[in-house]
Amino acid sequence: MEFTTLEAIQYCIAEGIEGAEKRLQSYERRGRIDNSSVLEALIKDLLTIHVTCEFKTDEEGEILKGKKRRLILGEKRSERAERLDERKNNGAIREDRKILDEHIFRTIIKLDRKYWNYEKDTVEITTTELIQHYALINPNDIEHKQILKIINENIFGESKLVYGHQITEHIRAYIRDTNRNILTSSLNALEKNDRIILSYRYFVADKTGNNEVDEYGYTAMKAQIVSEIDDFNSMKNTLYTLNAFQKIKAKEKRFLREKERDFLKHMEGKCGIFVYRKNVIRILDKESIQVPLKLSKQVYSDILLKRVKKHHVEASTLLDGSFFERYRSFILAKVIESFGAELPDWCLESMRRYTTGFGEVQFHTDLLSDDEKLAIGILDTYLTEEEVVSQLPF
Repeated sequence: MEFTTLEAIQYCIAEGIEGAEKRLQSYERRGRIDNSSVLEALIKDLLTIHVTCEFKTDEEGEILKGKKRRLILGEKRSERAERLDERKNNGAIREDRKILDEHIFRTIIKLDRKYWNYEKDTVEITTTELIQHYALINPNDIEHKQILKIINENIFGESKLVYGHQITEHIRAYIRDTNRNILTSSLNALEKNDRIILSYRYFVADKTGNNEVDEYGYTAMKAQIVSEIDDFNSMKNTLYTLNAFQKIKAKEKRFLREKERDFLKHMEGKCGIFVYRKNVIRILDKESIQVPLKLSKQVYSDILLKRVKKHHVEASTLLDGSFFERYRSFILAKVIESFGAELPDWCLESMRRYTTGFGEVQFHTDLLSDDEKLAIGILDTYLTEEEVVSQLPF
């Protein structure tokens, strides 16, 4: 079964799903769902009726969004399933998160003196900078050739060209989002436990420089950027958001699609401002526990693997679908493993089934560097006669 977003909501109402009317009200307010939490709630509703629910993608593995979004439902359940609710496990999750709270707290108190105001016992640092200091896996350290090599060594028998860069950017974005979410959660927990007091300073960067503003000025300038995005959407019949704008800016430039390049060019030409804020973290008590780095990394990896497991269960039932849909979680698990984490048994077992097959993967190579082509064995390297002579011992 394949539904548009509205059809999926109406289907849930017809099936008597409690709360489905609220999804319809949210949809009717703007003619679409632009809130990720509402969309996630709809998916959970559908999974009580059907075994699987997948987003439809285009030929390059990009999930269709906005008016083009389609939800593909698998086999209908014989009995209504209990609605998935991760809040049931929040107690255990929060206990594990305490390890990361300590890791982040020690990162803060050990920051370079340029971030400190020692008289006030405060640290001033942007979220992006703080993530770079605490991150147990930095998405910028994930090279495209690493992803290509994982695919080349572990996956076989694909009949269509593989656009590996879609998976590379998906993994980078997922880890980037996870880093930000964990930081937000930890800062809130540290404040709740009276170890810090958190406030903010607001800035607008334009051709005159970085200017500090109050929260109202920050919000007003942010709204100006959103307005320019909406203007572009009206002209080009697209559905970009501020969050999408930030994610596109973080992409490796050569992997941008043509429509994304047009969007960035428009924003750079029409909206030459950038807003950001600094976290002002007042330290109430500098006492901390030193958690072994390996343990912190394992807890962090387990959080990343939660999505891998959820998607693996869904993807394992797919008989077709794009390369991106079928393999992105497997490749993410291999990346996590490469950073020194131990993978659980269910993950190792799922990996074994991907290594059975025949026939080499054929990559889309137009965007690959020579180094990346060499990593997957499609670039021959020959020594010139002069190079051979220069290496002779006589």
